[in-house]
Amino acid sequence: MAKLLVATCIIAAFIVPTGIATAADSSVSGKCTIQGTVTYGKPLTDVPQDNTYDTSASALCNGTVDGQPISNVHIAVHVTGSLNGSCGSARSTSPGSGTLTWDRGTADPSDDVSVGFSEQFTVTGTEASLTYQGQRFGSAVGHATFATSRTPRDVAAQCAVGGVKELPFDGDTSTSSPLVSGPLPAGTLSAGLALRPQSPRDVLHSGLRVAATASQSAECALVATVSRGTATKLHLKSTKLGSGRASIPPGGGSAVVTIKLTPAAGRMLRKVRSVTMTVRGTIVGSAGAKKVSRRVTLLR
Repeated sequence: MAKLLVATCIIAAFIVPTGIATAADSSVSGKCTIQGTVTYGKPLTDVPQDNTYDTSASALCNGTVDGQPISNVHIAVHVTGSLNGSCGSARSTSPGSGTLTWDRGTADPSDDVSVGFSEQFTVTGTEASLTYQGQRFGSAVGHATFATSRTPRDVAAQCAVGGVKELPFDGDTSTSSPLVSGPLPAGTLSAGLALRPQSPRDVLHSGLRVAATASQSAECALVATVSRGTATKLHLKSTKLGSGRASIPPGGGSAVVTIKLTPAAGRMLRKVRSVTMTVRGTIVGSAGAKKVSRRVTLLR
C-alpha cells in the first residue's frame, strides 16, 4: 500500500470548504472533510508517465459564506487536470480546474450554487499535499490519503501488472484566506500565503516551505520572524529566522517560497519542541504590491 500513489491528488475538496458563493464578490471560508474517487485517463503503473485525471467527491463542510455561519453542508466536488506520476509519486503538471456545487435541497437546480477554483498537488506514497486558489482571490491547503478502508488490498499488485484505473481517497481542506469567486477586475492584483503544518525537523532539512499565490505574474519576498519576547526566551540575538524569494508564473497561480534559516535559527530549532513564527513579506506584480503575512507553529 505504501506505493499507492496518490497521484491524483486532485482530490481536493477543494477549495473551499464551506459554503460556497455565486456572486462575483461572494466569499467563503472554513473546513471540509472529503471522500471521493479519482479516475485516470491511463492506468496508473509503477512507471512514471504523463496522465490525466477526473475526480468526483462529496465534501462535508463547516464555515462561513459571506460572513454568515453554515454547518454540515454537503458539497459536490468535480476536478479535472493533468499530472505526471506513477503509483509511487506524482505531481500536477498544470493547475487543475474544479467546481464546487451546493445543492440547496430543492427540486429546482437553478438555485444551486457553484464556485470555480484551481488546484495543484504533490503525492508521495499514499499521501498527497494540495494547494488551492479561488477564482478571484483566496487560498486553501489540503491533505489527502489513498490508504482508505475502500482501497483494494491488491492495489500494489495492480500497479505492477496492468495498472490502476481509479482510486478512492479521503481528505480534508481548510482555507488560509477567504476564497472569493468571480473574475478580478482588469489591472487588479490579489495575493496571499498558505502554509501546511511542518515540523522543526522538516524545516531544518528543507527550509520553511510557504505557498504564495497571486492573480498575475509576480515576485514574492518573504521573511520569517519571531516576537521579541520569543527571541529573548530562546536566546536569539535577532527576531529574524530566515528569508526566501520566488517568482509566480505569467497568468498567475502559485509558487513555493523556501525560507532558508539563519545559522542561529537552525541551532534553536534543534533544541525546541515547538515555536510560533510569523511569515510576512510583499508580493509585487504589474498591478501593484500586496503585503502578506501568516502565522505558523512548528511542532515536533
